[in-house]
Amino acid sequence: MPWRALVWRFRVPATLVAFVSLVVATAVVSSCQQRGQDLPLGVPEPAAPAPTVWRPSPRPSPPSSPSPSPPLAAIAPRVVALDHEPEIAVLLASAPRLVITLRRTVEVVGGGQRGVIAPGPFTVDYSPAGVRLVALAAPAAEVVLSAAGSDQPVFTVTTSVPPGKPQLITGSGNAVLRADHASRQVQLIERLPLEQYLAGVLPVEMNPSWPVEALAAQATAARSYACARWIARQGQPWHLHWHYTVDMAYGGWRARTANVRAALERSRGQVLLYQGAPVLALFHASSGGATESAAHIFPGTGSAAAAMRSAVDPAAETGAQGLNLTATHWRWTATIPLTEVTSGLQEWAREKPTERPRFGTVISLRTVDRWPDSGRVAHVSIRHRQGKREADTVLPASDFRLAVGPGVIRSTWWDRCVLATSKGQPALVLAGRGYGHGVGLSQVSAWSLARSGLAGEDILARFYPGAAIERRW
Repeated sequence: MPWRALVWRFRVPATLVAFVSLVVATAVVSSCQQRGQDLPLGVPEPAAPAPTVWRPSPRPSPPSSPSPSPPLAAIAPRVVALDHEPEIAVLLASAPRLVITLRRTVEVVGGGQRGVIAPGPFTVDYSPAGVRLVALAAPAAEVVLSAAGSDQPVFTVTTSVPPGKPQLITGSGNAVLRADHASRQVQLIERLPLEQYLAGVLPVEMNPSWPVEALAAQATAARSYACARWIARQGQPWHLHWHYTVDMAYGGWRARTANVRAALERSRGQVLLYQGAPVLALFHASSGGATESAAHIFPGTGSAAAAMRSAVDPAAETGAQGLNLTATHWRWTATIPLTEVTSGLQEWAREKPTERPRFGTVISLRTVDRWPDSGRVAHVSIRHRQGKREADTVLPASDFRLAVGPGVIRSTWWDRCVLATSKGQPALVLAGRGYGHGVGLSQVSAWSLARSGLAGEDILARFYPGAAIERRW
């Protein structure tokens, strides 16, 4: 799932020689166990109890995900032919009661009943019998609200995914209200053509004022991701979630800027394919000089990982510099109190108590190994105290980053990892490169490459070297 990389909202060239040097250097295990300094190269680790190695199988979905996402290997690309523009179903909200505001009159169809609802707010309640709606005499398992017309606002709803803030989303497709008996909630699902959906993704995943070719590359990556999910989730109530912690960020209907409109027209129907199947194309803010292999972050991806291998990316530095983001997207440092590391890991463990290891008070942390192709940290060993007992637990570095905070630990490419004292308290000090999980398209790099004159297809070829680009509609 693509991590949300809003360079323009909040949110490098590493030379090939520098990259190779880093990879060679990572053959030695680094450590944060010495307070205030790095463990000298070649010094063996202190003796410690045998660590508990946590290996998720299969890999769990993101922390805020309300529904597990199938692994890439679960995609069955030939079940459905990708020979036309699909209709995408997007989950926008789920709650026992929803308040929806209509922007125009809609026809209501459900349970063999028909009705009409005029513009304005109305309430939808879940019941064991189905969805209760004022326009219908009896509850229905599923209700469709449709409005004739083109890509224009139809309804608005306030939705959120903890711990995110509530967000107002405007839909332009048909609204589907569905009774989800497992959660005893009403689901609001928007059904709309894929290209119309992308118009709500593109300006929130990339700055809509960026060069057209950068936006076209982002649009093709997002289209490929959506097609892969559409195929994998056939027969399910929805294909994509609106929130970036589950799928891509989707902002709903919005007026299209000239560049967004041109990028969507320029790339219409273009899909990244590997062995004939759409690639679940991931993307991120900045590679820091080299991208990560999908096989490292998402174990079990099978052949799809061949389309997203690690690659040297010198444009990340020029992109970060040109956008004045060098301190966040090229080289960054983070000082994190160990109390925050502890609370982050404990909260992460509580989200799935039967699947994730428990953590006591974190004492120290060391890197265990690195991926030889990308140079990023692969696993970390966390020493923590539970009562009078100390234990070491090994986690994938990507999970540690998500648990502590992906906005704080910007990537898993660390050049330095030490313990120090900050404001009188022990803290973890990291110095790293890039922003995001590192797989697939680096957005600041796309900005730089587009400004240098590269076409969207040439940009994509750098970040999905194993994929072909085809126009399917």
